[in-house]
Amino acid sequence: MIEVEKKFLLTRKEQEVLLLGAEKISVSSEADIYFDYPDWRLTCSDIWLRERNGRPEVKIPITGNGRVGSTDRYREIDSSSKEVLTAVGISFEDGLNFQGHLFRDGLVRIADIITNRSKYRKDGFTIDVDDADFGNGEVHYSIVEVELLVGDESEAQMAEDRIFEFARCHGILPTKHARGKLIEYICRYRREHFSALLKAGVVSHR
Repeated sequence: MIEVEKKFLLTRKEQEVLLLGAEKISVSSEADIYFDYPDWRLTCSDIWLRERNGRPEVKIPITGNGRVGSTDRYREIDSSSKEVLTAVGISFEDGLNFQGHLFRDGLVRIADIITNRSKYRKDGFTIDVDDADFGNGEVHYSIVEVELLVGDESEAQMAEDRIFEFARCHGILPTKHARGKLIEYICRYRREHFSALLKAGVVSHR
């Protein structure tokens, strides 16, 4: 499946309007550990490797860059450690756990983020309301993601158009792309890394 999503920084009133009549699906806590090589070759290729609550996951762009227009489009792989490792070019070895494979190949932890997530469903869209903790038990960043899953790349543009129309119907203008949690963390605390992402065209100053 391909994940097409738009991130928003909303006021409390905008969030209330967006969630009016939405079905609350779940509330969860997500402990994410992100990994990359010391030269940032994965993130500078727009590849995002993490362990979420102990489960290996990777997001890989469906084109050269997962940022297409004002939405993000990624293929998410989380079926098994072997498939995740293979997707990023790491050979699988029986007897090693996921992090053991990463450290064997020279990857390092680049961020630890805990997120309290409230998930909603409305009009066929999934809405995630995330409060992210960057390290001391306080909320450092709050973001809302509106998401559609599609089965094929040919459906991605239609999904983006639907997300924009959904936002406009709730008085939200999708004119400015908000940073994801990890990008915001890197921007605040890993400036050299952020500069490398800017140079690689993975992120922008906006």
